[in-house]
Amino acid sequence: MEAPRPRPAGALRRLTVFTDLADRCAGRPRYAEIVRLGRQRGLRGMSVLRGIGGYGRSGVVREGGLLRPPRDLPVMVVAVDTAEAIESFLPVLERIAPENLIVLDEVRAVRFPAPGRGPGPDPLSRPGSSA
Repeated sequence: MEAPRPRPAGALRRLTVFTDLADRCAGRPRYAEIVRLGRQRGLRGMSVLRGIGGYGRSGVVREGGLLRPPRDLPVMVVAVDTAEAIESFLPVLERIAPENLIVLDEVRAVRFPAPGRGPGPDPLSRPGSSA
């Protein structure tokens, strides 16, 4: 793995990929493949958020329930990193998620230290680094 990058100065970019539980890629859930490739490409971190309902291009509303959880509930994969890192990941998404909605927006990261503790690790440090 590469050496840790310094904390980014200025604006960061958030990447959100909209998919669903039923989407597959390379024999795996698409969200899992996006996370695997994001880590492999060195993105600082990704989160997978599972929705409880929604609708997309088809207009069909899908909702989960205790007795009938649909397989196609919405899933969002979110990453925050430098604009350069996010932009360099877009060709990967073009290949593995060509029809999924991808949203990019500029964000600012803020971290407040826990009371009585030091500043702690940088929330934007690379996985496995001590920075």
